[in-house]
Amino acid sequence: MKRFISVALICGLGGLVAAGCDDGDGGTDSGPPDGTDAGPLPPGVDGGPGTDAGPGGGGSCSSPSNLVMVTGEIDADTTWECPNLYILQGNVFVTNGATLTITEGVEIVGDTGGSEAAALIVTRGSQIDAQGTAASPIVFTSGANLGARATGDWAGVALLGAAGTNSGTDCNTAGACTGGDGDYFENNIEGIPVTDPRGRYGGTDDASSCGTLRYVRIEFAGRELSPNNELNGLTVGGCGSGTTLDYVQVHRGKDDGIEFFGGTASLSHIVISGASDDSLDFDEGWRGNGQWIVIHQFEGLGDRGIESDNLGSNEAATPRTEVNLWNVTMIGTTDNKWALHREGMLGIMGNFLVHNYGAPVDVRGNTEDPNNYWPARFVYQNSVFNEVGAFAAEDLDEAAVCAEAMSSWTGSPAWVDATCADLSAESAQEDHYDDVAGERLNDDFGFDESMELMDAARNNTFGVDPMFSSITASAPSYVPGNASLPAGGTPVFNSNAPSGFGDTSATYVGAIDPAGTDWTEGWTAYPAN
Repeated sequence: MKRFISVALICGLGGLVAAGCDDGDGGTDSGPPDGTDAGPLPPGVDGGPGTDAGPGGGGSCSSPSNLVMVTGEIDADTTWECPNLYILQGNVFVTNGATLTITEGVEIVGDTGGSEAAALIVTRGSQIDAQGTAASPIVFTSGANLGARATGDWAGVALLGAAGTNSGTDCNTAGACTGGDGDYFENNIEGIPVTDPRGRYGGTDDASSCGTLRYVRIEFAGRELSPNNELNGLTVGGCGSGTTLDYVQVHRGKDDGIEFFGGTASLSHIVISGASDDSLDFDEGWRGNGQWIVIHQFEGLGDRGIESDNLGSNEAATPRTEVNLWNVTMIGTTDNKWALHREGMLGIMGNFLVHNYGAPVDVRGNTEDPNNYWPARFVYQNSVFNEVGAFAAEDLDEAAVCAEAMSSWTGSPAWVDATCADLSAESAQEDHYDDVAGERLNDDFGFDESMELMDAARNNTFGVDPMFSSITASAPSYVPGNASLPAGGTPVFNSNAPSGFGDTSATYVGAIDPAGTDWTEGWTAYPAN
């Protein structure tokens, strides 16, 4: 069954020009008003949902008969439902306190041909209510043909809210913030012009909600909104603890899989597969909880499994990044590092199952000493680590680190900065230097990752194979086959966990109970293109 043809090609068919296709410049829709029926699919164009073979393929609306082109703003309560196929053209904002409801089985595709990247951005004060089911998930994906889809085809989904963050504009200054004056910070999400109030997040309402994503897949996202500024597959800025993120897969995103910028939202039953940068990233004072998380990094893709910060310019800034993460499975490659924790972040991390990484966890601190917080507020405990790379001696000075980075550089162009002082920001050489420095430079007040993780009091185990039956990119299984894995501990969640969140009886390591049900079955999918 062929996928629907691309938006650009559809709009080249005369019968649809009057049915809602725009002029290609990302501007005002030349057809019916936003969110209205754009008419039937043209003859010979196959419906998109359900076209990825097998359970959990596309959305499950059977033979969608209508295209709905969506542009601009959704400023009143709106429902997207079968049998429609929704096409995002350019940046689409949910505004004015509106709620966008998406019913089970609906597929939403990002136009790949417009000059402005397709994105869905739920602004502060508005909400999304996207609730699929295991048998009928909601799918956000690329508008390209099957076989031609790629990371970065469209921008992604962003949720922006009114919970606290520690970075941005100080709103104590009268008139400085669009959210009003007060004792909080307001920041702007990457890629949206700072002059556009629709890109702002942050506030004082830590219990607020950005809405619900349940049984939702987000695929092939990460296109730049502006030069060097991409959305992640799922971007969560300042969302409060009333937000629900449960049964969400982010697959083959060009930037991070999921990134939290402050806020108190929690997440559960999460799969992040094939991210091109970090899989899970959080900073700016995120204080949420997570349980049952799978991170799977594919060969030749990705950087770190987890990257976490508080704030680089003030490592003790409040509200402080301090999280509780439990029952996490991480599968990497020899090119990946399992985690980087720096800039004053704190977290209780337990019942991890980490397998097949080229480099282990790296802890850094410039002004905040991690030794002062371990193990009461920063710790890995009750976890299993297998084939995670060797802990390097952090015994070099900056000049020696630069020399080692130069000598081990195998990329292009040739390394020419003998002092490493003028490496281009965001460049591959800067990233390489950063990795070498993290492993060999004493940048953490002498914190000894190896000794601390292997301390018997932490109840961690090294060198036990989880025996996954498959860790391929196309057909993975995250259920450990080793029935003799060490037991984990009792999960503990912080005060921002919403009522009923998580399960404190999940005293096994990893995201899936070897003796229980595989919660990833039926609604996840792993297409290459």
